[in-house]
Amino acid sequence: MKIFLKLKGEETGPYSIETLQGWVKAGHIEHNDSARIDDTGDWIKVKDIPGINEVVSGHLINDELTPPFEAYRGDDPYIFVSYAHRDSNFVFAELENLHNLGYKVWYDEGIEASSEWPEEIANALIGCKVFLVFISPRSTASVNCRNEINLALNEGKPFLAVHLEESPLPPGLRLRMGDLQAILRYQIPEDRYQKKLLNSLDQLLENKKEIQGSRTPVHEPKNLHTSESPKTSTPSTKPKSSKKNRNIVLGSAVTVALLLLAWFFTMDSESEREAEFTQKVDHKKTLNLNDTSWKEVGRKTWIVPSAGIEMIWCEPGTFMMGSPKSEFGRSDADNETLHRVTLTKGFFLGKYELTEEELFKIKNRPLIDLSPDKKLLPVSAFTHPGASSVCHALNALENKNGTLHTGWRYQLPTEAQWEYACRAGTQTAYSCGDHINPKYANFSESGIKNPVRVGSYPPNAWGFHDMHGNVSEYCGDDFNPFSDKPVVNPFYHVKGQKGGSIHRGGGFNSNAQNLRAARRGRSNSDKWNGSGLRIVYQRMNQP
Repeated sequence: MKIFLKLKGEETGPYSIETLQGWVKAGHIEHNDSARIDDTGDWIKVKDIPGINEVVSGHLINDELTPPFEAYRGDDPYIFVSYAHRDSNFVFAELENLHNLGYKVWYDEGIEASSEWPEEIANALIGCKVFLVFISPRSTASVNCRNEINLALNEGKPFLAVHLEESPLPPGLRLRMGDLQAILRYQIPEDRYQKKLLNSLDQLLENKKEIQGSRTPVHEPKNLHTSESPKTSTPSTKPKSSKKNRNIVLGSAVTVALLLLAWFFTMDSESEREAEFTQKVDHKKTLNLNDTSWKEVGRKTWIVPSAGIEMIWCEPGTFMMGSPKSEFGRSDADNETLHRVTLTKGFFLGKYELTEEELFKIKNRPLIDLSPDKKLLPVSAFTHPGASSVCHALNALENKNGTLHTGWRYQLPTEAQWEYACRAGTQTAYSCGDHINPKYANFSESGIKNPVRVGSYPPNAWGFHDMHGNVSEYCGDDFNPFSDKPVVNPFYHVKGQKGGSIHRGGGFNSNAQNLRAARRGRSNSDKWNGSGLRIVYQRMNQP
């Protein structure tokens, strides 16, 4: 039996019943999606296909994901968490962090389907102190998440929404959630997001823990004034009650001023800005990302002085690298074992793939040799050593010009850095969702059959263009099999032990499955395979 699907208005397939069942279980397709059997017949619902077992549980967890801890079931104030099961890779990492910080958390660990299941969810929600929902296109499309949101609002629960990615709310939710507290996770750096999240939860939980520096001590009015007049001074002609009232008013004014001052600095540090960064630092000094000469109005950018390469800053953070076994197009041979990765230091990464014009500047060759049509095309005629040599040449040029910051260098990104920037806070197969089409990338289905100028397609949530398609991009690592163990700042390169060079993102002639964020291209390090590169700028004590 061959099964065809209609996804986003396009027919795909054929697929086997086993493949379809796996996608249903993983949540990549819904029971109400359109399907038809073989090449003939009318379109029906996926749930009506013979052999498809309908999932009746609410937040189905992928088989390879293990809930990080047991949901809280005590009498202390706790947080109820609502999320889409297809976001569980990211959400589980968030919940484990809250759990480790001592917050009491109730979440659906994958409750067995039963007649009592809705009542168990409802009772847990009604008993919570705070309702926390992770918003994404998956959660807003989930009937279970929407029911939980509506019940929380009906019960008047303190409410916090974390938006994992840019996704307009459906009209019904927009009407009910429009003026409620929300954190736009995809717009702000990791450290600011964590601070906002914890501060918001503490406020909603009425947590009395004092945060150092967050409050200014306020003295009683009587401590704001001292009696220094000689005992022989002329007594006041005003009644004592008037003097007392004057002191209270003055003390209150000072108190209000102190509180407003504290509020001003708190709001300033937490403000979310929307334009880009500019930098005016002395290049001969150490680059200080906290220097006031950075004018922060959004995500930091850096323009390489000698080559004009525009780079975007990626904050330190933790993400799930690799892919679930159920992901479309994945095979065990790809070695994409899902595991947690922590990057302890930030880095700048090229906003675009390196262009021919930028390469000419790095090589110090006259641009007159470059045709106007070719200037903005990504470079692609490289071996892995050749790509690394471009970075070495850029370091030498910047150093010669006195614009290389102390302790910093340009190099190829590690695999982990590349995937972290590609995902941009998402955990779907592509940064634009679980499906991709020619509107989002240049690949085989586009029919172009050549690289196109960089920036021709929409950027991901962090502003990076062409992370999927156009030309594949070399990473600095040699190939190394993944394990399921958490790792910190992974980088694999052992002299004399070559596992093959790594390139990521797929190219103009790649099929859709090879464009996935987790897809690992592998080739002989010394042979040309048509890959290009995207350059990192980071501290030297990073791999």
